[in-house]
Amino acid sequence: MNNLIPLWRKLSSILLLLTGIVFTNAEQPSQSSLLTLDRIHDAEEFKEKRFTLQWLEDGKRYTFIKKAKEGKHKGKQEIWLASADPENDPELLISAGDLVAGDTETPMDIDGYSFSPDLSLLLLYTNSKRVWRRNSRGDYWILDRIRKTLHKLGGKGADPSSLMFAKISPDQKHVAYVRGPDIHVESLADHTIRTLTTSESKHIFNGRFDWVYEEELGIRDGFRWSPDSGAIAYWQFDESGVRQQIILDHVSGRYPKTTRFGYPKAGQKNASCRAGVVEIDTGRTTWLKIPGDPREHYLARMEWAGPDHSTELVVQQLNRAQDTKLIMLAQRQDGTVKTILREHDPAWVVMNNDLRWNP
Repeated sequence: MNNLIPLWRKLSSILLLLTGIVFTNAEQPSQSSLLTLDRIHDAEEFKEKRFTLQWLEDGKRYTFIKKAKEGKHKGKQEIWLASADPENDPELLISAGDLVAGDTETPMDIDGYSFSPDLSLLLLYTNSKRVWRRNSRGDYWILDRIRKTLHKLGGKGADPSSLMFAKISPDQKHVAYVRGPDIHVESLADHTIRTLTTSESKHIFNGRFDWVYEEELGIRDGFRWSPDSGAIAYWQFDESGVRQQIILDHVSGRYPKTTRFGYPKAGQKNASCRAGVVEIDTGRTTWLKIPGDPREHYLARMEWAGPDHSTELVVQQLNRAQDTKLIMLAQRQDGTVKTILREHDPAWVVMNNDLRWNP
């Protein structure tokens, strides 16, 4: 009997060992469930789900992008129209097939879009490229839903991905955009193109911003249609005398390439900035008579005074220390300005992105 006790202990130990092996193997994760760098960064397994919508002017409907679930262009982007009323089902507004250009068979990707107020025109932004932090340069197309036409903006001389900040005029007769250093306007009737601004030197550019404004003030789009479609307010920069930063790129090809851009550091010379209003019919610019050194102040915000006000602009000016802000009303006709509010803080002042006026 005593001889059986050691044997029983041995058998129990073996049984427990085998049981532990079984449970250990059962708890081991499969190869497919292990986290890898490819799963984390390349796959879309952990990508957040987004739902981006654009409200229409009536405040009751909105548009959103959705991928086609079936058909020839399954998985490609479409634009749908929905109502805030849950009783109404969404309807397909722009199919993927509507975004097939020329002899190609693949619909264009939607990097951005906007509609005319009556939804007859779609302004499509695609083939976008990065400028500083955001993809703000690309191709723009106009889809006329009534005429069933799809037209690329910029004319035959425009390089791929060379247009910026295209916007349809409120009267739906023109579209304006930045290409190179200037603002251009293109007729939606016959697609003739006119250059509205002039750059007298390689240091001057219009309708877009330098590095400082994007970095410190968070603005990129440098022009605004007037509500009556008769004029465009815009920023102009002169980077002459601004020292340049050099970036050496070793990863884009076999040989490194350099990129130079104006980069004023603390205490160094800033670009000179001014604002003007160019008339669409005549091409004449009226410069706003804003006080202060244009290299020591920022024109941080500029908007038309309201949806029915095409004669006045609201301009917000900061000093370089960003502790004093002036809000001014500027006249389209002669460029005169009037300060309506001054704000100062010993530390810094906060910019207002949405000014609202009481009736």
